[in-house]
Amino acid sequence: MAEGLVVQIRPAGPLPRDCIQRLCQGPWTLIGNDPAKLTLFAPGPEDAWDEALSFLQDTVNALEEPLGGLLAGARWEAMPASRYRDINAEVPKRAGNSWWILAPRAARITLPAGGNGQGRRTIFMEPGWAFGDGCHPTTQGCIHALEYLEERGLVQGRRALDVGTGTGILGIIAAKMSAEAVLCLDVDKEALEVARGNVQLNSLEERVLVSDTPLSRLPAGHWHLVLANLTVSVMARLFAEILARLHEGGYLVLSGFGPNQACMFLNGRQDTNPTLLWSMEEDGWTTMVLRFDP
Repeated sequence: MAEGLVVQIRPAGPLPRDCIQRLCQGPWTLIGNDPAKLTLFAPGPEDAWDEALSFLQDTVNALEEPLGGLLAGARWEAMPASRYRDINAEVPKRAGNSWWILAPRAARITLPAGGNGQGRRTIFMEPGWAFGDGCHPTTQGCIHALEYLEERGLVQGRRALDVGTGTGILGIIAAKMSAEAVLCLDVDKEALEVARGNVQLNSLEERVLVSDTPLSRLPAGHWHLVLANLTVSVMARLFAEILARLHEGGYLVLSGFGPNQACMFLNGRQDTNPTLLWSMEEDGWTTMVLRFDP
């Protein structure tokens, strides 16, 4: 696939074949064969993408009336073709010091050894279009944080909560590190679907639950470990509710901040008595492990 833009459209129902063909006009061609998730590709440099999107939107608008609204409320997702290739590639991806992320079709690939003698620990992932395929520095930072905690026996046999789970990758790793039970939360329907599929791919249905239950409805003081890879605004809004779910003396893995934002956030929460145990920075993103003592 050449340089260009990939757009995925999720219609409210099945589209007639002739309407799908009409979407493939101008620079756009159909890739993939899932009628529930139409994936279109337009080649060209980044400065041509706005024009290509406008052309596609005009085509969709012209189809609205004959389709009876099937595209009116459709969800659109757009990403560079390079990103689409990375997501769908069967090439193993390194995660943290000891994990490899594999597409389900890549089960027979021979992996090189890695750090700590654990280079062949694997996760099967279909990222879909949910955040968290293991490549972003915040996801990598959280995986390193989990490894730090695992080395100290602080994941094994513990209850873990993953807030804003995306693809479910952090919750899946926690379960494979022998967490007793993992609850993965998200509000995005696509993320919930993708995460549940990934839990099944890794045969973890008995220990990992994916849910859209609001934090406010979860029992207080129940989880020994909370994973929160969130934006600053979301974290600021949910921070009190996250802390309320932590077991006494529990651990919080926190990411999604720039270095300055991380310091400001931590300094502004001294009333909660956090202890910074570990941190790392990668590509301008900070990940922290905090302990909250009584």
